Amino acid sequence: MWNTPDGSFHEQVIITYYKRAVHGVFQGLTIQYLGPDEKLMMPRKGPNYSLTLGEVNPTLEKWGYRP
Repeated sequence: MWNTPDGSFHEQVIITYYKRAVHGVFQGLTIQYLGPDEKLMMPRKGPNYSLTLGEVNPTLEKWGYRP
């Protein structure tokens, strides 16, 4: 859990794959993070702000997920 001015929230890694582009979203793989880790927080540079699997794997492993 992490605290914000809007309340307490669980950390999240959101992995999405779009077969076709959707309004405001790129086609393909997008990985987002919501939580207190400043290295993984948005905004990112470039037109596709997605994180990489390499960037989020340490967090996923910490939560008990294995690639």
